[in-house]
Amino acid sequence: MMLLFNAAQVQISWLPVGAVSLCLKTQALIYYIMIWTP
Repeated sequence: MMLLFNAAQVQISWLPVGAVSLCLKTQALIYYIMIWTP
């Protein structure tokens, strides 16, 4: 049970990292489209 709780804490702590990564990827994609579409 304790192990499961620790695993959940680790996943929760990584959530913001995933969100920031996704945000940066989305921004990069938008810039890429803006640059390459005439």
